[in-house]
Amino acid sequence: MAGKRKPAGPGESKLPTFARIEMSRIIEPELPARATMRDDKMRELVESMRELGQLDPVIVEQHEAMYELIAGHRRYLAARELKWTQLNAMVYAEGGAPKEAVMLHENLIREDLNPAEEALFMAQVREKHELDEAGLCRVFRRSADYIAGRFALLRGDSEVFAALQRGELRLGVAHELNRITDEGTRRYYLDLARRSDPSARVVHSWVAEWVAQQRPTLPLGPGAAGAPGAGGAPGADGAEAAAPGAGGAPVEPGPQVPFFGCELCGGTKDPYNLITVQMHKWHWTDILASVERAAKGQP
Repeated sequence: MAGKRKPAGPGESKLPTFARIEMSRIIEPELPARATMRDDKMRELVESMRELGQLDPVIVEQHEAMYELIAGHRRYLAARELKWTQLNAMVYAEGGAPKEAVMLHENLIREDLNPAEEALFMAQVREKHELDEAGLCRVFRRSADYIAGRFALLRGDSEVFAALQRGELRLGVAHELNRITDEGTRRYYLDLARRSDPSARVVHSWVAEWVAQQRPTLPLGPGAAGAPGAGGAPGADGAEAAAPGAGGAPVEPGPQVPFFGCELCGGTKDPYNLITVQMHKWHWTDILASVERAAKGQP
């Protein structure tokens, strides 16, 4: 007697077949990719399907006599409102559908998926399947940088994330705002961005101006020897002396872009394991100086 077939894991698939299936046998998705569906867009879809019919099949996975809906949730809801009894569908065998990848690609191609919703969906999938970075890349067919960028939104300011989810910000603007570490300043520029809808380039200039006014902090790594508290000699007024240039003239430090990675090893991989530690800047400067002296074998 043949054993029970093992369901395919994330990313494994076989090609689907076309079928026309009963609406009553369709199960709605467990993890819908889209958190919100705008009423005006849904109304447009309903009217389009009423007039033209179903132009694209939904995607389902068969489970005995039932079918789990993987992609085409909006078309399913529109068909239900139109009181249709059947839908055209591309049917995967049980365990054969790369569910999360299909759902994500469906939404990215047919209607721009809100980046905040995409980030939430990826987080749900990561938790459900206990995936690491390589697993997420395999499931969603996206690069590590792309996925890290979405998770960076979840780690950022909750108000920035909410504004992005409501469609009040552009993705690049959200990333730029999250570079501002001072909450009051960040909220000020968030309000300004919501009211004026600037480009990411404009907001980058806001952030660069803010960064230029801050006391620079440098991660350990190449060029870190001249960091404040890490061996630089203080001047008469208590400020660190500038490093001499090739001709002996002092070199003015340029604006320091905030570093996103491990401050101790300088690595940027596996960003999900980074943690936030609150402390005064001068304590952190002392810690960096101590670690650097230890790495060089200095007392």
